[in-house]
Amino acid sequence: MKLNENLEKHLPFYLTQDAKNHLKKCIKDFNDDNIENKDYYLNTSNENILQGDAIDGFDVVNIPTMEKREILGLVLSNTCDISPSNKRKVPIHITFSPILKLSQYTSVLKNGGISSQACGDMISSIKRQEISNIIYLPYSNQLEDELIILLDNVHSISMKHFYAKKPTRRRFSLSQFGFYMLSFKLSIHFCRLHERTERI
Repeated sequence: MKLNENLEKHLPFYLTQDAKNHLKKCIKDFNDDNIENKDYYLNTSNENILQGDAIDGFDVVNIPTMEKREILGLVLSNTCDISPSNKRKVPIHITFSPILKLSQYTSVLKNGGISSQACGDMISSIKRQEISNIIYLPYSNQLEDELIILLDNVHSISMKHFYAKKPTRRRFSLSQFGFYMLSFKLSIHFCRLHERTERI
């Protein structure tokens, strides 16, 4: 992920200068070999649900089988949109993507007949955040496993159902750096303006 020298103008305006400097350093250092050392997660949690929170207990339905199950999911909805203080005339939904262990995804690749070399290359690309539809989350004090978020597997449920169900717990919240990486990946995956398609 290449970043130009105009990074400053793209940083959130509401951050203090110290926070901007820290975020800028994290982003510029993003492609080094110490990805596990980046500040991906918050040490404390906000009272409200934030975009980029990992929540246990999201309901998903497998359409072919209509099987319903609970999963760990990452909130993709904007924080302001899903805030309880944001009163809506029309009920809103919360959008999320499943979170998987990287080891599970590796097994899927191997079971699909992909060679060990190709599998290793794919995992390395995932860890460098080079795969547009996958977000990589490294080990930390909060996480026992390396995780990935699948941006091509998106679900929504009503906020009413979400709060009535009282999901199990928040597993973690993304830090400013983690949130900025999420924003980049969402933009690249869903809003690729340079798609090289002439819409005439």
